[in-house]
Amino acid sequence: MRGALCLLLPVLVVAQSSLLRVRVIGGDGADYAAGSRSAGVAVKATDELGRPVAAVVTVRLPDDGPSGSFANGLSSAILTTGPDGTATTSPVHWNALAGLAEIRVTAVSGRLRAGTVATCHLSEALPEKHGPRVTQKPQASAGGGGHLKWILIGAAAAGAAGATVGLRSGSRGGQQSSQSAAVSSIAAEGNPTVGPHP
Repeated sequence: MRGALCLLLPVLVVAQSSLLRVRVIGGDGADYAAGSRSAGVAVKATDELGRPVAAVVTVRLPDDGPSGSFANGLSSAILTTGPDGTATTSPVHWNALAGLAEIRVTAVSGRLRAGTVATCHLSEALPEKHGPRVTQKPQASAGGGGHLKWILIGAAAAGAAGATVGLRSGSRGGQQSSQSAAVSSIAAEGNPTVGPHP
């Protein structure tokens, strides 16, 4: 009887140590913008000692509310872990609803099953920021600026010519005024007489 128990005990220990664990190693607790596209959800399947386990893993996003879809257009994806016990879904296209999204993961390896729930947060997309609109004043073309310059030069030349004419007219007017003053002075003295004085 004791021999039978000694043989049975290792079997029970082996059975108890045959456990499957699965966890999300990429995407759990992440914060994404609603309506954005992110990397896929990465998972890892191990035994109770942390050794990698070959398993079939199903990753499921919520059916409604804040959620998304994989490359197949569905909210669920089925993966097979590699030699290192990891697998990654295709990129996720999140919907436009903000809030908390639960990611449910189940793994199957032979008769062993395991499951876990991860979460991520979808935040409202920020509106695009536009800087102040700057309107530039049209610059005058080379031809237009030259034309304006010649008009100004012409106006200045005309003003200078007018000033010269005014000076000349003033000079002539001054000579005529002097002559008129002399004539007036002679007329005031009276007409001269010729002949012997009385």
